Amino acid sequence: MPAQTYERYEGAGEAIPDAADTSNHLPLKPRKIRAQFTLCHVPTRWAWDGDHGWYPDLTAITHKPGCNGVQADKGGPDARINPVPAIAAMQAVKGAVILDRKDKRIPGGDYLRRHRTKTGQWHHALTFESWSKIGNGKLRKRFDLEGYIKWLRELEAAGLIPQMAEEILEDKLEVLEKRISRYQNDPRIGMAAVEIGLNAAVEKRDKMIADWQRQYSGEPVKGKEKK
Repeated sequence: MPAQTYERYEGAGEAIPDAADTSNHLPLKPRKIRAQFTLCHVPTRWAWDGDHGWYPDLTAITHKPGCNGVQADKGGPDARINPVPAIAAMQAVKGAVILDRKDKRIPGGDYLRRHRTKTGQWHHALTFESWSKIGNGKLRKRFDLEGYIKWLRELEAAGLIPQMAEEILEDKLEVLEKRISRYQNDPRIGMAAVEIGLNAAVEKRDKMIADWQRQYSGEPVKGKEKK
């Protein structure tokens, strides 16, 4: 992991600029304001849905003192935050791939954005999060899911995240296989509710396998015969 420097929670040492139009400040409660964070990918964490197939399920390492070993040299607004121990621990224990937002290989550059809040603090979010006015001065959060999934694919294509291993797929399928077995051994088999559940689980399993083969292998998954 490349050497990392201490950063200020308020935005890498930058003073919070005054805003003439306070209506653009996010009306977030203090507990909803997010500190700066670093994204990482633990090799075992993958998500799947029927519309997008398999994609990396990223973890955020929050740069907040007391969270996951993050340290601060002192308290208060002038505290300097050191996330390196938390990042190093994640790499050592879980073999995580760290996505340094300053890495020039990151598609689109820095993936973080700062949003001013009415409390004067900064809310940190991914570039795919935005806020828009919906009337009466209210703001609504939007998340560009399609853009986010596309970005995850670009991280894979750039080699920043290793491809999903077949062993991970097998672990995911094991859960579904147990559910399918429960349906098949249910004494109420033949009843509509049980049949619907069984068919949905089998369809999901088959789609998960097909998506993995399409995305990562092209070869049949060993030891996973359709029932």
